[in-house]
Amino acid sequence: PLVGLGGTIRNLAKIDTAVQQSPLSTLHGFELTKRSIKSSVELFCKLSLEERRKIEGLSEDRGDIILAGALTVLGVFERLDIDSLTISTAGLREGVFFEHFWEHLPNPVIPDVRRFSVLNMARIYRYHERHANHVRFLAGRLFEQLQPLHDYGADERELLNAILRLAEFLERGRNAAVDDIIVTWGEDFLRLTLIADDHPAVEIWEAERNALPLLEKAFTREPSIDTMAAPPAGD
Repeated sequence: PLVGLGGTIRNLAKIDTAVQQSPLSTLHGFELTKRSIKSSVELFCKLSLEERRKIEGLSEDRGDIILAGALTVLGVFERLDIDSLTISTAGLREGVFFEHFWEHLPNPVIPDVRRFSVLNMARIYRYHERHANHVRFLAGRLFEQLQPLHDYGADERELLNAILRLAEFLERGRNAAVDDIIVTWGEDFLRLTLIADDHPAVEIWEAERNALPLLEKAFTREPSIDTMAAPPAGD
């Protein structure tokens, strides 16, 4: 994909979101289309400089150069025969910074950019990292052990929803009260054995009230929960 950065690109994207009446908290990852650029060029050509400076989303100091910038972007679209580009809120200064300070690091510096971006956004909003990681662990354990029952079709979303809902309630207190899960099942039952140091009464109550009905619907088996003491550390 083509990635666009810089003030002109961001202003064109801001104009597009204003036209769509869908302002975004960040433009990073926003898709700017060839169609929207053409519409913007047509608009710029009809307006005087003073009128351009009043366009919603456009910085006043770019009113005199935005038409040239839009035509340049449109020319790139035509030359590459593409219909859109993805906005990056990073700029040339970030590139210079990374080139200078990261040059000694092995490539790729960030092997999984998507995961890095998700975690970065989560940290910006001060997410509970230990809680989130434990919910992910419990959901993964459930998904792995229920894999023989997966139908990988129209019901997949419902299965995942049930699993994640259950994992969320089992980590309700955000204190890793449930260390692990062992799943057993038969033709008409589904048993969840929770491994825990102390009896997780609140987590079980929440799961039975809010998650087990969804689990029963998804897997067509009557679910139940019991507990087992966690083995001593080091075993």
